[in-house]
Amino acid sequence: MWRIALIAVLFVAACAPEFSPSSFVDKPRILGIVANPPEVPFTQENPGSVTLHVVVAMPGPDETGNLQQTALKDLEWAVCPMSLGAEATFACAVPEIPVLDTDFEARTATFDGQVLSTMIDFLADSAAEYMEFIRGTIEQDDECNNSALAAWDKCSQYEAAQLKTCQDDAFAMFKVCLLEKGLELMFHVTITVEIDGQELKREGYKRVAFRAPKEGRVPNKNPGFEVLYDGQTVASTEAVSNTLAVCPGKRIKLEPRLFDDAIEFNPDAGGDDEFVFFSWVVTSGRFRSIKTSMASIGEDGALEISNEWTAWELEAMPKQTTMWVFARDDRLGVAFVTFPVVPLIDPVCDVAGPNYAVVRDAGELP
Repeated sequence: MWRIALIAVLFVAACAPEFSPSSFVDKPRILGIVANPPEVPFTQENPGSVTLHVVVAMPGPDETGNLQQTALKDLEWAVCPMSLGAEATFACAVPEIPVLDTDFEARTATFDGQVLSTMIDFLADSAAEYMEFIRGTIEQDDECNNSALAAWDKCSQYEAAQLKTCQDDAFAMFKVCLLEKGLELMFHVTITVEIDGQELKREGYKRVAFRAPKEGRVPNKNPGFEVLYDGQTVASTEAVSNTLAVCPGKRIKLEPRLFDDAIEFNPDAGGDDEFVFFSWVVTSGRFRSIKTSMASIGEDGALEISNEWTAWELEAMPKQTTMWVFARDDRLGVAFVTFPVVPLIDPVCDVAGPNYAVVRDAGELP
């Protein structure tokens, strides 16, 4: 019997399709959404604003040289003040509100916090639905919202004449809690892409925190970093993007380096610093790891956040490959760099070791 089971397992394994790793772009994808800033200092008097940038990746030629004809056709942005979260596929408890200040070419949208201030006032018209949303998401140690919810529940004992006054007072308590704790809005982008003449849509979501400034809490920033090859900067979040020339078929090592102020104090993690991880994406070749993080320790006990990328062989390697590296922290911060990789056609490739490449300034000819 066990032989039959083993044969069945081997048969299934042999027939299973080969799925591309998430680090490889073989179809149009949303890689991420960057919010600047990820935590907006917000008061109704000084509401602030946030700019969102959706990072869209298009595939390059495959190993046979076949290239899909792709084009980004449309971007639509919306915001949800009461998202039900990932478990509910980011459904919104109330109708989403379109974000109209957009730039298609830059792939950005800007949201003015004044709109949020108005949204909070309008929540009073949907107070019952909002209270049920709070009831389903409230934490046990949230004294402010629990007190407001208890005040709301007491309103049910009143007749119509007193009911509205009671509910208005309870909602005013919720509004105080909301402004003190802050609110995380869920931004929703829908892109329309054309692939070989057919249109399809992709969706992405990004949470952004709006909080009132207070002592002991510094609004989070996106983690600044650079990507190094052999100690040389290939790209950085400070608007640097060079070209990396790599010998076909060779394996190279890339090292991300966080800037000194990238890791911040996390007031929500018991006094610990932020945790940052990197994700790696490319249009050809293969990365050793999909992600690297501050939890990775090398054999020597040192932090190991580097990654290795292996180029396709000469006959398959495209004229240009695009790489993206993202840094994400645990406080909604996201930053990324992107840079081109080109084949290095040079006799040195025949004698160089596996980790050999050349960093060229942007625009430098091969």
